[in-house]
Amino acid sequence: MNKLGCYIVLLLALVGCRDRTVNDKMSNGVEEPSQVLVVINDRLWYGAVGDSIRKYLAEPIASISPPESKLLLEQISPNIFSSRTKGRRNIIVFSDNYNSSSFQMEKNKFADSQMYFTVSGDSKAGLVSEFKKNSDSIVNAILSSEFDVITKRIKQGNVVDPHYLQDKFRVNLTLPATYKLVSNNDHFVWYKKDVASGSSNVLIYDIPLARIENKENTVLNNLLAVKDSVNGKYVHSIEDNSFMRPNEGYIPTNRNVTRQGRKVYEFTGNWDMQNSFMSGPYMSYAFRDTAANRYLFIEALVYNPSMGKRSIVMEMEAIINTLTFDK
Repeated sequence: MNKLGCYIVLLLALVGCRDRTVNDKMSNGVEEPSQVLVVINDRLWYGAVGDSIRKYLAEPIASISPPESKLLLEQISPNIFSSRTKGRRNIIVFSDNYNSSSFQMEKNKFADSQMYFTVSGDSKAGLVSEFKKNSDSIVNAILSSEFDVITKRIKQGNVVDPHYLQDKFRVNLTLPATYKLVSNNDHFVWYKKDVASGSSNVLIYDIPLARIENKENTVLNNLLAVKDSVNGKYVHSIEDNSFMRPNEGYIPTNRNVTRQGRKVYEFTGNWDMQNSFMSGPYMSYAFRDTAANRYLFIEALVYNPSMGKRSIVMEMEAIINTLTFDK
């Protein structure tokens, strides 16, 4: 190649590099869910400041065993924070210039669907204090953004025919076509998706209001009893006489919220399979649907014993969040 040709190639390469500056919106689509880049000085990260950050950002997900944190943290030093890393989806920059204490949250600063946070302190103690004061906002904003990204991907892909669930339960649910119907009757369906070392499962069923709200027991106890009864009746493994049951070694957590004008009971815990070696986490949501005189249950069950469950749990929660009721 002559000298002129070499100069042209070099010029084109330089232009290409210049075009890929942080002023352009970068792609961050290959990242794992909830992955967070923490930009902080190494001496702070490996000391008390870093311990405080990890305590709040690496909180474990309820019911997952072995434990996995809600956020997957990766730390780099500010001197290597460049255009190659500024396109990451979730970034928290800790400034140790100690000029003042401040907090800033920016969306889409260098990339689409990006959450970018800057935390500054007037001292080490001030930096930790400013972070703690805003830690809930940081975690909630990141998780909310991550669910939006996951939901968008689900809706852009192939999904299960929505008319089936509309006709059966009068609800709408965006369920990826990778979930296959494995069992159903008049008031119950079970969808299953094979994953690397197991499966993720979605159950939907409805129960008459009177079976839950009566004088025989509390609403909470009746909900749990119905859930355990339905799981044990319909969900089995390939082993003979196997059936699903709650893992008695884990105490389920519950809370009451309102969604779409309906009271919802949310449960998280662990299940195992009687007469089998299977177990895993679950999420269960019971919607009080007075218009249809029923409680509608939607449950997510994960079985992935030899690999991480964080991304599966997040996908399933995103799926459940797409549930809407016909008017």
